[in-house]
Amino acid sequence: MDYKRKKRPEPIEMAENISDPVDGNVTDRRIDIAASVKHALGALPERQQTAIILVHYEGYSGVETAEFLDISVEAVESLLARARRSLRQTLKPQAIELLGER
Repeated sequence: MDYKRKKRPEPIEMAENISDPVDGNVTDRRIDIAASVKHALGALPERQQTAIILVHYEGYSGVETAEFLDISVEAVESLLARARRSLRQTLKPQAIELLGER
């Protein structure tokens, strides 16, 4: 596929991309986790946040994300690695609390 001719993804806002769970069957724990993840994503630098959302929530490839952000694929991989590391550090205390020490 010719990525130069492919329509670029539209920028998305956090609130549009990650919905708050409202299903009555969703447990309080899942609601808390979703809120924590949403908060942690919101705390990331904008470029890391955009890369994570495009790749993990919108399903774009690294190549498509690189084109959209006008950076190299390697730079996208670096943004994703830094974002994942930050999310792990931010969310680890809650994971330990929910799952217990392992």
